[in-house]
Formats: sequence, structure tokens, C-alpha cells
Amino acid sequence: MTEVFHLDLTRDMLGGATMAIVPGDPARPESIAKGMDNPVFLASKREFTSWLG
Repeated sequence: MTEVFHLDLTRDMLGGATMAIVPGDPARPESIAKGMDNPVFLASKREFTSWLG
């Protein structure tokens, strides 16, 4: 299990995701996640916040 250091994520955490949205505003990921079917917060490190949904 390899960790992507700057995102604080592992491949297993991504659950087979095939797409990523990279917003320009660090405050925007949470509002984007609210529009997902079943959002799951994964990690937040530096300016990168990751959700799965």
C-alpha cells in the first residue's frame, strides 16, 4: 500500500475512483462534496482536501 505523501492518501482509500475534480479554491471541496451521492471525507493536507463520492 503506497501513500501519496502530499495528499495523505493511499490507493486503497480511493475505492476505484476514476475521476478527480481539482477546484482552485481550497474552501470549495466541501461544497462540491455536498452535491455527491454519498460523500466521504478522506483527508486534508496543506491546500488539498479529498472527498470520495
